[in-house]
Amino acid sequence: MSNKIILRLENITKRFGSVVAVDNISFDVYRGELFTLLGPSGCGKTTTLRIIAGLESPDAGKVYIDNVDVTEKPARERDVCLVFQEYAVFPHMSVFDNIAFGLKIRRLSKQDIKKKVMEVADLLELSDHLNTKGGRLGLSEQQKVAIARCLVVEPKILLLDEPLTLADARVRERMRRELKKLQKDLGITMIYVTHDQLEALMLSDRMAVMRSGKLIQLGSPEEIYDNPNELFIATFVGSPTINLLEGVLDIEKDQLILTTDARKYVIGRHINTAIYQHLTGSEVILGFRPEDVKISLDGTIEGVIKFIEVAGDKKIVHVKIDDHEIRLLADLLDPFVEGQNVKININMSKLHIFDKKTGRKILKR
Repeated sequence: MSNKIILRLENITKRFGSVVAVDNISFDVYRGELFTLLGPSGCGKTTTLRIIAGLESPDAGKVYIDNVDVTEKPARERDVCLVFQEYAVFPHMSVFDNIAFGLKIRRLSKQDIKKKVMEVADLLELSDHLNTKGGRLGLSEQQKVAIARCLVVEPKILLLDEPLTLADARVRERMRRELKKLQKDLGITMIYVTHDQLEALMLSDRMAVMRSGKLIQLGSPEEIYDNPNELFIATFVGSPTINLLEGVLDIEKDQLILTTDARKYVIGRHINTAIYQHLTGSEVILGFRPEDVKISLDGTIEGVIKFIEVAGDKKIVHVKIDDHEIRLLADLLDPFVEGQNVKININMSKLHIFDKKTGRKILKR
């Protein structure tokens, strides 16, 4: 991935009537990067993609591709290609003609068209399907044809709008893997829209999390997962979902205490009180991921195991603590059983503290 910026959005705003679909967002995309727009339905990610593609015009702001202002340029002059969620493969046309469609519009010679189609078909393992009608293809092959139709015209940026939504879990996993490999092998710049946080974490070099038309955090998958700057992001990204405890923070000697409606919990012992001193008396929501909780004999919080799920080589252990349920990850061979009384420890270096009123993170690490 190059550090050279290929796409820049500056203060983009888009309204549909009284609804602000995209609200003053700005970001850069680097050449050769797989950049993901992540967020729930209706957050503005697809509208943002369509503005990049030239299918929607912003009400304010600028779009630059390779330092050229393309805000007013039509889609055909932007040197980008968009793969839709439905793939839009022509069912009556052969795979060859589907892939060649854009080249024919550009009036390339038959010899050049054949050469380019064969190269891309070989790359995407479509060579054996070139005479097959588009309507007879499975979802995986339809996606490949849609991508091939874009790649063959050699766009500067490949845009994908929820391309795996229609596939089942097994096919989606394989397609995701193939897409990532293709992007890396070709070094193509790809902007990918999804509501699936797992998909975004697995695919992205960097990702932008959106909500209600706003861009609320931008960073690598590791940064988004490890340091969410809002409670929304902490709960939206990650599976199993993050654990939350709500209450008032206090310090007693070298212990961090959270007082909830039920009781006081010792969140951590032997703490550096200087880190938390300014938070004393604050109404907060504590967040800690399941992998950052451990069952141990010297645990600070007592509970009882309600049930256990098997997840591959791990167990998801659900521990009931008063009115709360804490999820933690354990090894498959750990001898925990339902109904067992346990004590848990929270990894203090991984503790997230959010302001109860605003949902903003108030302890940066």
